[in-house]
Amino acid sequence: MRNEMKKRRARASIISILSIILLSLIANPSQASESTGSGYPMTFIDSENRPVVIQAPVQRIVVLNENAAEAVVILGSGDKIVGAVDQVLGKGGYYPSIKDAVGVGSRTEVDYEKIVKVAEQGDKITPDIIVLCYTAPDRAYGMGADTVSMKLSAFKNITVIGLNFYEPEKIKEEMTKLGEILGKESEAKEYLQWYDGEVEKAEKAVQGLAPTT
Repeated sequence: MRNEMKKRRARASIISILSIILLSLIANPSQASESTGSGYPMTFIDSENRPVVIQAPVQRIVVLNENAAEAVVILGSGDKIVGAVDQVLGKGGYYPSIKDAVGVGSRTEVDYEKIVKVAEQGDKITPDIIVLCYTAPDRAYGMGADTVSMKLSAFKNITVIGLNFYEPEKIKEEMTKLGEILGKESEAKEYLQWYDGEVEKAEKAVQGLAPTT
């Protein structure tokens, strides 16, 4: 049992380090082409089992947790992040492309008025903005998509999406979905190929760990 736990910790640590390395390599926004306006409105079910409709290509993003910020940056869309919680802004070294994002509170105390102000362009809200948040019901570490959606329900052009980037077994599914949302399908595919390769290396690395007594 102890040996298995040790292996899991080692594997998680290796993957975490690799993610940091990858972020540093792609700190500058990707120059790859993105999807055009065809295929909208886009309708899908998010990871909190909520029907979501995106009316136009996403140009602006608000992230309410670090996992979502990391995923967006990995796919080369960090420059589209216009709002972020304090926990993300406090890690500017990891996310240099979002240094100009507006603070929208914290993971547990979201400032919805700030989100609306960020979304407004003049006297209207263009439906090219999404808010990425946790899927789980409200917890000590952050607000769930249901709550965020309810708080912003009066503003129909702000699309709230719940994605689960904090459970390793969900990463592949969620990154694929985010790639579709952002028009970054090829970048998501490339990342997942890299991810699979690094996970395989990590698993091989921990196989030789000596059992503990």
